[in-house]
Amino acid sequence: MVFSAFAHLQNPMRFYIDVARYELLPVAAIGPFARTVPWLLLFSGVLIFTRDGCRLGAAFGTGLFLSFLTAQVWVVFIGKEMSCGCFGGVTDETAGWTTAGRAAVFFALCVFLVKHYPPLTTMHAGKKD
Repeated sequence: MVFSAFAHLQNPMRFYIDVARYELLPVAAIGPFARTVPWLLLFSGVLIFTRDGCRLGAAFGTGLFLSFLTAQVWVVFIGKEMSCGCFGGVTDETAGWTTAGRAAVFFALCVFLVKHYPPLTTMHAGKKD
């Protein structure tokens, strides 16, 4: 998530173009989406590696990876051949079942963390101040 976020932040126009190529969003929503998603990826990725923010980061990640998975499956079903845009041009993977599978795995991992990572109240219950 963090690697992808940095790749998109380094080349925001490329990410904007990649998002537009999916043809899933109205034109007016592409800019705000392309400006917001890399920051959400960075925020989520950093939070997942913190004890107190892991569940929140995974919750954001769940939504992000669900949207990525939906976009990848959409491309497969309409038969469009294009770059997935997953890593901001660092890799030129074609969107398809492989990239959809990767998004599905990360989605499942985020769901697992949200469901099974101990809540803050449990983690701090035995702590004495």
